[in-house]
Amino acid sequence: MELVDGPTELQLAGRQALVAHGDGLGPGDLSYKALRSVIRSRAARRLMRWVHPDIAERIAGLVSRTGGAADRDQQRSLERARVLREYAAELLERRDELDLVVFGHCHAPEVLSLGDRGHYVNSGDWVQHRTYTVVTAEGIEQKEWNQGPKGMRQPT
Repeated sequence: MELVDGPTELQLAGRQALVAHGDGLGPGDLSYKALRSVIRSRAARRLMRWVHPDIAERIAGLVSRTGGAADRDQQRSLERARVLREYAAELLERRDELDLVVFGHCHAPEVLSLGDRGHYVNSGDWVQHRTYTVVTAEGIEQKEWNQGPKGMRQPT
């Protein structure tokens, strides 16, 4: 497995793809972009080496917006999904060599064909939706892991 920081381009089943988590991309998300620059700084990383993992987890929970009020978080996620979808469509329009743009950040599973421009995929998330995306030469399919107890589910 290769760990990359930021968007990367690669071939997926013969398609030229831009793949990124999606955080901080496109317009908006300004507070996250500012926070990310702080928490990814060299000083913050050095400081966190001295913090017990339980305390670090609490700090992360305080700055993360994933665990707040459900309705507010759902609305924020849907709005971010719209922004990422539009950003992906612009990328596909502007860059003829791209066939596929894949994001995940907003946890809103989606596979969208943009005609001859290509496809946009949001892979969703593993915790709430349990979605993943399969890209083959024949097509792009979003699947949900939904059999058995949590953590022991089988793909559909």
